[in-house]
Amino acid sequence: MVEKNDHLEDKFPAEIYVAYNKIMSLARDLNTQIQIPEVVMIGKGAGAGRIGLMEAFLGFPLGELVNNSPDRRPLWFTLINNLDNQTPKFTIKRDSTLKEFDLDQEVTIENLPQEVKKRNSPASANIPVKIQIEYNRCWNMTLMESLPLKVAEGQSARPSSSPVLSSSLSSISLNQLTSFTQQTEEAVLTISRPSHRILVFVEDAGEWETQQSDMVLLAKKADPKLDRTVFVLTGLHQRLKDFTSSRDLNKFLGGVVTEVGQRTFFVTLQNQEERTQQNLRDGLRTLYQRDVAQLEQLQFDKRFERSIGPGNFRRLLLDITWRKYQETVPEVLKRLRSFRKNSEESLVKVRTQLENMDAYKLRALASSYVMEFLQSIEKLIVGTLEGNPAQNGQTLLEEKAQEDAGEWYDGSHRMIKFDPQSWGIPNFDSKLYGGQQFERLLAEFKLVAEHTIIESVTPHDIAAAAGPTRLASNPAGLAWTASDIVQKKLVSALMPLVEQLFRRSLYVLKRLVDIVDKMMDNKRKANLRRTAQSGPGNPMGAMGAGASSNNLNSASLNGQNQINIEDYPYFTHSVKEMYYRFVDQISTTCKAKCMDEFYCSRLLYWEVTQMSDKSGDLRRLLNANLGNSSGPDNQEAVCKTVHQLANYIFEDVKQRITRNILLKCYNFFLLPMQNALWGEVQGKITILSDQMLEELFEVSVTREKLKDDQRSLQQIMSQFQDQEQSFLEAANSFSHPIW
Repeated sequence: MVEKNDHLEDKFPAEIYVAYNKIMSLARDLNTQIQIPEVVMIGKGAGAGRIGLMEAFLGFPLGELVNNSPDRRPLWFTLINNLDNQTPKFTIKRDSTLKEFDLDQEVTIENLPQEVKKRNSPASANIPVKIQIEYNRCWNMTLMESLPLKVAEGQSARPSSSPVLSSSLSSISLNQLTSFTQQTEEAVLTISRPSHRILVFVEDAGEWETQQSDMVLLAKKADPKLDRTVFVLTGLHQRLKDFTSSRDLNKFLGGVVTEVGQRTFFVTLQNQEERTQQNLRDGLRTLYQRDVAQLEQLQFDKRFERSIGPGNFRRLLLDITWRKYQETVPEVLKRLRSFRKNSEESLVKVRTQLENMDAYKLRALASSYVMEFLQSIEKLIVGTLEGNPAQNGQTLLEEKAQEDAGEWYDGSHRMIKFDPQSWGIPNFDSKLYGGQQFERLLAEFKLVAEHTIIESVTPHDIAAAAGPTRLASNPAGLAWTASDIVQKKLVSALMPLVEQLFRRSLYVLKRLVDIVDKMMDNKRKANLRRTAQSGPGNPMGAMGAGASSNNLNSASLNGQNQINIEDYPYFTHSVKEMYYRFVDQISTTCKAKCMDEFYCSRLLYWEVTQMSDKSGDLRRLLNANLGNSSGPDNQEAVCKTVHQLANYIFEDVKQRITRNILLKCYNFFLLPMQNALWGEVQGKITILSDQMLEELFEVSVTREKLKDDQRSLQQIMSQFQDQEQSFLEAANSFSHPIW
């Protein structure tokens, strides 16, 4: 039987570590997360067996660290592949619990035990000392020593006749209690919990019959299927002295393997005396050869040949970690090819954009975009579900919550509070946009105006409005006084409402641009999905002057006819600005026409006179309140009559103003959004010269930028090709090592 107890590099050739380094470097460049293998050493006592096993695996003598020391802190060794280090470089990482060791410290292998010993303290006894080893003949992994398991006071190990020992592993209940202290057992279970960690349970071979039940039960708790668990029994040479026949020996070996699985190893490690006589490598080889000779003398079963010696244990761990890294190779290659494919698509897109930078195609693109933009606006005004009301619609409460909308305020800047449901505002709780939201706003304005009453009329108002000669009992004077008062009250009461109406109208109509952007983006994505599903034999076709609006942002499968309007933000911004200016323009025009409803006092007086002549209400008011009285009583009667007349005129004129404002908002605001908008925006785009069109599309700047992008993408493509070739060679070398 041949067994190797050499250094790590004896397992694999040097080329495999170079290949591994290339794979890891590329994974970092691609931001691919690779899980670093971690091995947890678990056992009882001060840890001579665990550290000795780590030493045998590493191939580096750890000196006094292997000695039993009750106050020693756990050790964690982090191996890092570094091709620049021909010899191992040891660094003790900073210790946050000790102020004097708050910086990383590089040490030699000879000084490592003394430096670790300095860090032993009761305050940090449960915190591991982390040691980083950089070497060109290893790959990244971590060896972690758990806190030592301690037997609870008053507990004793189970005898060999324990039911746990005599039963199969599958019959062990996880509710059974071990003899270990709860603190140390929980610490082991915690460090063993991550599923990617390999668990190595270290036990003295001489104690297996008396204490195996506790270790097996703990292993079962940490890893129920034992598919990531390895058992190592140390002190094999001493244990072999107890056997005098091959039957007893094979029964022992077979019983252990049957109990905990095939990944079980029997080893002999160096003691202090043997360590001073031979170096680590030669010493382990001598001990192994001695064990093999004794086993062969006892005629052991050759089935257990690969379970003997620390070299076979090291071979297993290296094989497990090597296979774990092998599993990451396809993922890294997949990510690399994904990046390469994305770069190829970007390069095709840039080349297509360069080809499409002529005036004819830009004019076709501009016309198609404007047409779809205006069609979408018109649909939202008339009514459509394409805008996704659940996402983009607004209830009345949501609309008022916007800064550009807000609540209604009267002429004294007091908030007008009301219940939309009791007032009967239509669709107040429905999510609306576009024309429907505009109509709801007009209905709300109408109700707010109808509930607006004239402010109190004081004798001072009446005296100031009448002047020195008009305040008399003649109808003309009273009509003039009431008309002047009503004109001022109407302006103060209704004009602020009209201002708010148009401010909110601008908000309702301008927000349509954001909804249209989402509608067009959804169409573009739907076209791309249909293109991808249509297959290579059914491309979408080139974008031309006669292209439909639905093909605006579509692309053929091979990418040759792809034109994306999102690549020209300055043009789209200009179109939106045209729309905003048009909305502002018709808003100003409509608002001016609405303000014409607020007549001056002379026109309102004429209207009142005509109204009085037709109905006779004014004469009846005069006869009912004034009669032929004179003096102070007559003065009071005049004030009362003027007040009643002002109320009558205010209500009548308010209804006329409200009705006319609603009609004008329909005729001079909403209708132009469906008719005049097309000529305003589409007409301006159509008559643009080639030079103006190129300026809107920023052709010169965009062309230079695209050329720079093309050169950059070509370099990236070349780099990806080289990386893929190098990666394939490295992956082949790593996956097929020559031993």
